[in-house]
Amino acid sequence: HYDTIRPRHRSGYYGFRNNSITLIAPIIYSQGYRDEEPVRRYTTNATRPASPSTSSISNYSNIDGWEALSRYESTTAINAFKAQSQKDPKASLPKIGFALATALQGESDKAFWALNLALIADTRDLRYFSADSGLRLVVDDLLDNYQNKSLMTATLLYLIQDYRSAQSTIQTALDECDNCTGTRSLQRLIQQRLNG
Repeated sequence: HYDTIRPRHRSGYYGFRNNSITLIAPIIYSQGYRDEEPVRRYTTNATRPASPSTSSISNYSNIDGWEALSRYESTTAINAFKAQSQKDPKASLPKIGFALATALQGESDKAFWALNLALIADTRDLRYFSADSGLRLVVDDLLDNYQNKSLMTATLLYLIQDYRSAQSTIQTALDECDNCTGTRSLQRLIQQRLNG
């Protein structure tokens, strides 16, 4: 028969607390085992690496972020683009580079946020941008991974000078956006390139 006096056990799940992962497995209770202590706890004693300070970011000011990005050195590229953005906060190219390097690391939400900021910024420098062969490989990889994000796709197509495809993709992005300032800015850039 079913004993209703004994407490019910929790089903197994992963629990996250600070820098540790706690695994709790289902416990089948007998009269002597009524606690719900984790079976194993994996904790790292290492602290999480802090973001580079402003002074350490300035060490990256002489590094070409685009070259680092084309070599898939996303962390170096991110720091180089941060340094460039500090020098010229209104320029869009370092922000776009930051967005691409962040996307390469798989942080899509942060990448889309940065991309939108970049497209709201002064995009005059973006008008004459041309991706070299190494960067084209990175862009192709990102296109494969971000096919369902139309603003990112349109930007990537623009960077590799596929303006016709970028134009058709930007229409989808306009249909999906709430605040379309960055998207409309990219649309204007694409139109300028198509018109000559």
